[in-house]
Amino acid sequence: MQYFKYFTAFYGNRNIKIHLRHEGCFYCGEDIDYFSDESCSCNIDNEIQRIHDLSFDDYHELIDNFYQWAETTDEILLNECDDISKNNNSEVLKANYLLPLIVIIDTLHNDYRYNKFTQWIDSDSQRQRLISYMFILLSTYKHPYLDSVFERITTDLEVYDIIQRIYESIQFYPYTSSINRRVSNEAIQRVLNEIVKIHEKLGTKSFRINTKIIIEMIGRSSEKISLDALVILINQNYVTKQLKYHIRDIQKDEIDPTKPIEYYNELILFCFRRKLDNIIYSFYSHYMDRLSNLANQYLIDNLNSIFEFDGSSDEFEFSYIHSTCIGIILWKELLNLTCTTIDRFLCDIILNHSELSWGIKNQLFTKFNDITPYFQTLMVYVASQDAMAQYYYLLFIGLPRESMQQKHKIREMFESNILKYNKSLNSHSMLFKFFDRSDPTELAVIRKHLSKMKLKDSEFSFDCYSDYTLSQSLEMVIEFSQSVQMVGDLTVKTLNSINSLVVGSLNKIFATIKAIQVSGTRQLVLDKIESLSTEIVNVYSMNTDSRNYIINCVFDFKDSARILLKMVPDSVDMFWNMFIQAIDDKEELYSNSVSNLLLLMNQYKPEQVENHCIDRFDKFHSYDMIVYIIRDFSKYGDKGYQIIAKNYKDLSLLEKLFKIYDQGSEHILKYCELSLYLLFSKCTEPMEIIKKYYHNITDSIYRNEITIRNNEEFISNLDQVIRGRGFEKSKLFKQFYFELPQNIVNQVSYCREKRQLQIEKYNNSQLSISSSSGSIISNSNGKSLSKIIITRIIHHFLYDRTIESPEKIELALVCKQWFDITAKILLDYYDEDSLVNYIDLISLYKLNIDNEYSLMRDYPKVMSMNQVNLINNPQIIERLIYNRVESLSISVNYFGMRLNRNTKIKHLEMTIDRCLPESYISIFKHCPHLKSLELIFIKQDWRIVLESILSLDTLPNLELIKINLNSNINNCTLAPLISKFQNPTLPTNNNINNTSNNQNVINSTRKLPKFQLLATPCFDYFDGFSMVTITMADDELDLKSMLKFYQTPLSYAKDEISFVLSDHSHVIPLIEFTNQFQTMKMSLSLGLPKSLSIDLVQSIFDKLNETTNIGSFEIYFKTWYTSLKVSILSDNEWQFVNLRKFKYPNSISTTFYQSIL
Repeated sequence: MQYFKYFTAFYGNRNIKIHLRHEGCFYCGEDIDYFSDESCSCNIDNEIQRIHDLSFDDYHELIDNFYQWAETTDEILLNECDDISKNNNSEVLKANYLLPLIVIIDTLHNDYRYNKFTQWIDSDSQRQRLISYMFILLSTYKHPYLDSVFERITTDLEVYDIIQRIYESIQFYPYTSSINRRVSNEAIQRVLNEIVKIHEKLGTKSFRINTKIIIEMIGRSSEKISLDALVILINQNYVTKQLKYHIRDIQKDEIDPTKPIEYYNELILFCFRRKLDNIIYSFYSHYMDRLSNLANQYLIDNLNSIFEFDGSSDEFEFSYIHSTCIGIILWKELLNLTCTTIDRFLCDIILNHSELSWGIKNQLFTKFNDITPYFQTLMVYVASQDAMAQYYYLLFIGLPRESMQQKHKIREMFESNILKYNKSLNSHSMLFKFFDRSDPTELAVIRKHLSKMKLKDSEFSFDCYSDYTLSQSLEMVIEFSQSVQMVGDLTVKTLNSINSLVVGSLNKIFATIKAIQVSGTRQLVLDKIESLSTEIVNVYSMNTDSRNYIINCVFDFKDSARILLKMVPDSVDMFWNMFIQAIDDKEELYSNSVSNLLLLMNQYKPEQVENHCIDRFDKFHSYDMIVYIIRDFSKYGDKGYQIIAKNYKDLSLLEKLFKIYDQGSEHILKYCELSLYLLFSKCTEPMEIIKKYYHNITDSIYRNEITIRNNEEFISNLDQVIRGRGFEKSKLFKQFYFELPQNIVNQVSYCREKRQLQIEKYNNSQLSISSSSGSIISNSNGKSLSKIIITRIIHHFLYDRTIESPEKIELALVCKQWFDITAKILLDYYDEDSLVNYIDLISLYKLNIDNEYSLMRDYPKVMSMNQVNLINNPQIIERLIYNRVESLSISVNYFGMRLNRNTKIKHLEMTIDRCLPESYISIFKHCPHLKSLELIFIKQDWRIVLESILSLDTLPNLELIKINLNSNINNCTLAPLISKFQNPTLPTNNNINNTSNNQNVINSTRKLPKFQLLATPCFDYFDGFSMVTITMADDELDLKSMLKFYQTPLSYAKDEISFVLSDHSHVIPLIEFTNQFQTMKMSLSLGLPKSLSIDLVQSIFDKLNETTNIGSFEIYFKTWYTSLKVSILSDNEWQFVNLRKFKYPNSISTTFYQSIL
């Protein structure tokens, strides 16, 4: 067995063990730092590079021999290979089959041999399973067996331990692929359910499934993950970002309070560390005191270790504990934290951790049990940080009342640092804490500072309230307002100013409630509003000057406003009157707040609210008003109809209404149908249409009002309605769409919604057929068509690209005979002009070709290498490549693909990007039937590639080479190369003997293929092509310059000159231009469909009638979404055009001939 010579060089014995220790190299076991330039002594990077530096033949020899070695059984390997551990050769000791495995996976993606390595997923050999798993997991596309291999992570534990260790290492090396995360959500759920069962059975200590790869696969999947699965995953991998996206979706009712809190310990700590407050509150609502005990104990166990940290221990572990402690302390009040060292920790955090945001530090200032011992130190720190003046009050608000009143210096600091510079209500509310109102002297100080409170933007600022302290702030504002009323001897101006400040602070608080992320924190605020509702309404009743701000803030969040209206009935009239006055005075009101107010007021004043909505809807429209308040637009005449007329263009609103289309009331259905029609038709008089059809809205609205046109605007309008917003639910639009001509439907961009409409249309037709009496085909004279005629009819139907695949399948289902005929045609034929299959095939690997009821009896003859690689059967792949496929699309990388014998390939599309010449030459050598070749060049030198191809004597049938150059490649001069091969200089005998490749000897009588340049910008030079496509700009045509520039380039274009253009005024000048050259065919691609007049088309054919050189003429529209050519006129319109001498069109009226071919 010759391939065994490679074992000691590259593979080693099957018994070589990978080093699983995470600190060492998986290859040799030595310690290695993957983030540094230093490597271990085995130099694995060099070993990988050594494989990459192999020649083309040696590399592919390596692949073939590796495959032979990989498929060999373990028993044979034990007998044929020496035990590597007994060999003292250092090179041999490095041998390990993981190296070629890693490199080959990355370079073999575009090769048909890739899936040969994926066939051993069920092998008894751990070595073979590992190889197959790696090829599948690191594939660049989703392999058909990816789900199955992923699910084995719960059973094939040893193999996945190795895979995890390899993947952790190779992701730092060049030339390696990333793990494929496209595992289905179903497979992920099955794995997660399985690990939960295993964990319940074995417990945490015996659980050893590799959850890191599971987390890698999950990523940010939108699929819900069970709480039990999250607990297991986080217990195994406490450091992970991916899990955060799933943990934050945990719902309160998922938590099982019958389980001990220790079961959720790591998850709870994770939530504290990541500040996932909603989840923490959910746990608190179930566990309460038990969560408090857990948090207290964690602080007791870890705060001292933080104080003692000197940098010598694990810094990451320190950061982990540090962040968790901060997250716990932020919940100090709710959890009733009693740890005695919290204050010391808080002071240390504020002073020594600059990476913390001021937002977090603000919260931490409020968590001191007693800030007094740290007050002076923190005052110095705040001053040194040049903090905003308002931050000073955080220090003072935490001081006990006794400290403030007993220490004269602190009171002086309060006046000089807070009241002087921080002119906010929060700061002034502490007046009643610093000074005793019962002491006349101190009361005078209070009056002095209160009299300075003025509502001017330049002098006074409202406070920024924190979610965590919002309920306390609300209580403080109300207490301050009440305390001010009791001071006495304040001027009316001062009282009014203070009242305005109090109202402004309340507005700020109400405007903040909606943004609170934690439901529990929000509920605390709502509870506080309920308990203080009378006081809040009383404050608002004393200051109605800023009524629009009050409405905007109080009704910003429905729940808080609902409480005030419920608890204080008199507030209903108060707020409604504020609202009406604000409207009448044209004050600025927010649409969201107005909507909330109207919805709430609708419970108390339904008639007034509905009347108002009709009168003011042009300014404050919303989904809620249409759904919950307005019941019939016609009830209010033109005012009601105007709501539809002025708002039908609001796509967001219409999209939301279509979501309840099926269960919506009658007025919603009418709004949706009329709006969609107006949107589609671009109607200029919407009121006229609404009045005409509101009470009689049927599909006649489309039939009577819409003129079907085959142009860009009409197709674009269809696309807008169909794609992505749910508008296709409309019953009236669907009926209209189902009756559209097929050539119009074909131009609509393909999408999920279009596919659903096509299926529904088909199902409707089937129901119609099944409900009718009589047979499918009526033949009154008793004659039947012969099989050959039926075959030709079906073949023509399948060939027609204007007919979509579902309809072709429908034809096949007429009867058993037609099914078999269709299957036979699909087996043997395809569209050789466009190189596409008759029926669109997406998931080829799912084809069941051996089933008698399968329409596809074999894989198609037109395939891409990506499709081939999805078939997980080496024998089938070999058969396809060498005996079945006739048209193949492939991308060639550095090492390319090597074929071992001749194929049946007739048409080849090859994308080439920086690869060895042998990479593509080796393919051409085994394609003797090749008729056409399309070469797409990215950065490769196209001349070298073409010269290599023309030097081959293995392509006797090659008729056409298409060239597609990247936009940065220009000056495509082909003529010198053609001349070289048409007039070869035969080498001398010495030259022949010295040449390394006898293909350099060229047969002087050999006929060269034709060359087609697929796309080139106007005025880019080229030559030597018999067929060219020039992309025109929209600039004004300069025919004189074009004639001069293209005199030489187009002199070669004897077969076809083609133009891509969008300006239709250029058509006739370009016909005149093309007639100056000796070409057989002229083609015009006009881009997206637009309306062309019959007169313009007639003038085109009149001009063509004057030409002398053009033998056939092609003109068509071409959409963005498909390569389908579309006729520029409808069938009915063509009958009014005199085609002159080009009187023989093809079946779809895109190509016109002077004679019948």
